[in-house]
Amino acid sequence: MKLANETLHPAALYRGELRPGLMHAAVLTRVRYRCDRHGKLAPVLVGEPDALTELRSKSVEDDYGVLEADIPFPRAATDVIIFADAAAPRPTQSMTVGVRVGPYQQSLLVTGDRTWQRGPRGLVPSAPQPFERMPLTYSRAYGGKARSSHGELANPSNPLGKGYYLDEASAVDNPLPNIEDPRHPIKRWEDRPDPFGVAPYPPEWFLRQRHVVELHGEQGKLEIHPERGMFDRAHPSLSGQLVRAGDPVEITGTAFAPRLALTLPACPVEMVLRIGDRVHVRGLELEEVLLDLRVGLVDLSYRKLCSYDFVAHQPRSMILRARTGGSP
Repeated sequence: MKLANETLHPAALYRGELRPGLMHAAVLTRVRYRCDRHGKLAPVLVGEPDALTELRSKSVEDDYGVLEADIPFPRAATDVIIFADAAAPRPTQSMTVGVRVGPYQQSLLVTGDRTWQRGPRGLVPSAPQPFERMPLTYSRAYGGKARSSHGELANPSNPLGKGYYLDEASAVDNPLPNIEDPRHPIKRWEDRPDPFGVAPYPPEWFLRQRHVVELHGEQGKLEIHPERGMFDRAHPSLSGQLVRAGDPVEITGTAFAPRLALTLPACPVEMVLRIGDRVHVRGLELEEVLLDLRVGLVDLSYRKLCSYDFVAHQPRSMILRARTGGSP
């Protein structure tokens, strides 16, 4: 089976054998929009600056995180990934960034730089330094590398962050994280919160692995559960739930806009699968919502899975075309 892509969006077909005689196929496509500060979306067409010309064939990395390459394996539901800076209209010691995308709703507590200082009752955070803008990256979240008798020990949930210490002496005059879950702010140097964020979350870090790997020590057995999100790419708090066309998006407290509100558009494409003399027309499911609020771009990726019995010499084809009543 081959893919005939009749749209202007990059796409790929992944195929394989589930078991002898039973095949599976997955079509993946990405659609890019330009977003203004009022939440108006406009498709970025071929030939325009920033137009998508291909899927991600390899990882893309910058100071805000790593976007992994596209792969054949599906995610548990819809990932939400955001590249953005928190921003206040005037210098502030702390602020909140709000995120609402369909069923996902969370807040990030963003605080100016602090260090642990000795007080009458032990270590306490210093007063936060005022700030106006701060990148929402994992280097600002809880984690990092702690000093130990065996050298540096990386926090398994976020080796890039700050605030991870193994003893009190190591914490003195050293930083706390800037980005926290407001429900679980750090109060003592020995607190061990999960790192919090909206950037892509690497699959090898512990928050992802603890969902998909089970170790049964007594039996000496290791179980892996890919269906629990092994191939998800967002922070676990922003993965695992399905986002649909028409769902609201609201992001507050970023440099792009104090309040950005928009509605997710309908998928502009559909899949036509021909197996022998049967024709199936199917819509695609939203797999990733990527909001790059540094530059005002919104990427939506869609995937559709199907399976079919292998019959030698049977005509088979898959077409990706503009959805009936949709845009190209």
